Amino acid sequence: MLRYNFLGDIINKLLQTGKLKQIGTFYTDTINLPIYETVYNGKTVGINVEIKGTFMMQP
Repeated sequence: MLRYNFLGDIINKLLQTGKLKQIGTFYTDTINLPIYETVYNGKTVGINVEIKGTFMMQP
C-alpha cells in the first residue's frame, strides 16, 4: 500500500506517471498556483490547489 504524507507528494507522483498535466497557472500578487488536467471516470477535469490547501475539481 502506498502512503503519501502531503498533497504535493500525490501531485508529483501523478505528474511523473503522466496521469496529470499542468495546463496553466493562476497568478496572484503573492503566489502562483498551478492548474492541472487529468481524466477521471472517463472525463477530462481541471484541478487546482487552493491557497488553503484544499483540492478543487472542475468538470
